[in-house]
Amino acid sequence: MNHQGGEDISFHHSQFRGLAVIIINTGQRRGSDRDRDLLQEMFSYLGFQIHVLLNQNSKDLSQELKRVSNEQLSDIDCFAVAISTHGIEAQTREKVMEDVIETADGKIKTKVILEMFADHKCPQLINKPRLFFIQACRGEQLDSGCPMILQKVARPEQAERPEDQADVDTEGNPPPEVQNRNIHKEGARALATASADDEDENVPVRPPVCFKDFIVMNATPPGYFAFRNPINGSRFIRSLREGVCKYAHSMSLFRTLTKVSGLVAKEESYTPSTPHLHRKKQVPVISSMLTKDIYFKPQQAKYD
Repeated sequence: MNHQGGEDISFHHSQFRGLAVIIINTGQRRGSDRDRDLLQEMFSYLGFQIHVLLNQNSKDLSQELKRVSNEQLSDIDCFAVAISTHGIEAQTREKVMEDVIETADGKIKTKVILEMFADHKCPQLINKPRLFFIQACRGEQLDSGCPMILQKVARPEQAERPEDQADVDTEGNPPPEVQNRNIHKEGARALATASADDEDENVPVRPPVCFKDFIVMNATPPGYFAFRNPINGSRFIRSLREGVCKYAHSMSLFRTLTKVSGLVAKEESYTPSTPHLHRKKQVPVISSMLTKDIYFKPQQAKYD
């Protein structure tokens, strides 16, 4: 690992010591095997050692992550976690919404996983960058996008293209159209009827979960769907692998992930048999508390 002027960190492939933990839940998630393969390709390209956790129950997942945080991190330069599973938003006792991901036998808060590797819980990683990539729904809202006049793009043959699916924890059932419509109606009604007396009231908001030297990239904004294709894998994971392997050698990690967001945003869901989920958009969210720009220097300058 080389430090350049104290402001950037460059990880050269021959000297790099990175560990990536890939967490995959395949239950009722066709295409999740493809996510695993794409993530392994990406992390291998960057020079990470890889540890895959497949279909873990909540207890085993927590224990394995604690073991990793206690035993395997003192000699590494960079740590990463990538998650592909179902997800949903849940309300706390304080009426604040939090992200929850599904395990093989239950659920676990995303915040719990991230906090395991914060400085106060994992001092071995102090001043070392930590990367988190999370493919999971964060609610049931849908993004219809905005119409734009663009050059016509060729689409795959309709008969050969498998329909997308959503990584929301609804036991395999997509949300009813009226439910999504009511979300927006209730929000609009609340804004329209708000009075001046309400302006000083405390409104619970969802704080981003991020710690020092963290960068966290979620597949979708709070409250929204994340789409997955049963053949090609998740839209976010597919774009992440493509963008990182195409751009990481020539620009900072943050700029690379911005490119990834652009790749995701250009796509739309394909679910003609479920019209209210059809042709929906998705844009990832990047939360960063990195203190330095990160550059990866893979052995090969271009990924084929």
